[in-house]
Amino acid sequence: MDVLSHLLVVDLTTNIAGPYATKLFVDAGAEVIKIEPTGGDPMRCHTAGGADLEGRDSAMFQYLNGGKRSIVGAFDDARVQALVAGADLLVDDTRTIDVAAV
Repeated sequence: MDVLSHLLVVDLTTNIAGPYATKLFVDAGAEVIKIEPTGGDPMRCHTAGGADLEGRDSAMFQYLNGGKRSIVGAFDDARVQALVAGADLLVDDTRTIDVAAV
């Protein structure tokens, strides 16, 4: 299903709800670019039992972020700002973004 293939979504989310929401956009054909903080999304190493993944991504992270492109950067980085300026949709669950500035 590629009904949203014309959309570019910038994903600033982490944990489960936000990445799941943007996964639905991927599943519908949108291009989703995940912006991760330095060190990566904390969900990369999250496991229910606290197991050491030895540098591998967790199954939950892989599921929620499959099909997304990913870059590391802060919201105020020029590269991220350019992505946001060209995006059709910005998804953020941190509440730290200055909405008026966007």
